[in-house]
Amino acid sequence: MSTLLFMALGTAASVVGQISAGRSAKKAADYNAAIYERQAAQSRERGKLNAKRVRQKNRRIFGANLAAAGKNGLSSVSSLQDVVADNASQGELDALLAEYDGNINASNLQAQASSERFRGRQARNASYAKALGTGLSGFSSYRSESSRLNDLKSEKK
Repeated sequence: MSTLLFMALGTAASVVGQISAGRSAKKAADYNAAIYERQAAQSRERGKLNAKRVRQKNRRIFGANLAAAGKNGLSSVSSLQDVVADNASQGELDALLAEYDGNINASNLQAQASSERFRGRQARNASYAKALGTGLSGFSSYRSESSRLNDLKSEKK
């Protein structure tokens, strides 16, 4: 009888261990996903901050270019408008690109977070399937051993 008890306990311990491992893998994946999501938010903010810095820098450059244009005698209205328009459009393009870079990085981090969560769910689900297989195998072994022991008892009588 002790053999059967040890078989049952061993099977139960394996099942519990497999389920526990799957749950732990899911928790770890969820934790990693949360980190990726925080990094994504930081990346978006960093992109906005970089865009703001680029715009501030461009305003200083614009002022210097405007002063240089006046100093060099560029006084025609159409030429001055061309300089102003070129500086403004190029500066805004640089700022938008800085913000875009932050958003692209954030999107990549969000994708990693989703992937981590999926991996965690898969690990958890796989542990349930493995535990079920272990439980069924253990039950089958238990039944076989129980039947064998009963046959031995019957032969002794």
